[in-house]
Amino acid sequence: MKKLVMWEILLILASVLMFRSFWVFLDGFDWMNSTAGLLVSFAAGMLLAGRALAGINSR
Repeated sequence: MKKLVMWEILLILASVLMFRSFWVFLDGFDWMNSTAGLLVSFAAGMLLAGRALAGINSR
């Protein structure tokens, strides 16, 4: 059980680093800092999250 918790903590830390790297990468594009870019990014995130939640709840 302790090893499982360790692996879960490691997974959380890894996801934080990946999220931060992707965030900094997208900040390099001027379009992503515009209102349109933020709205498109938000809409895409909502669609992906909705699909993921639907997939999780279907099981």
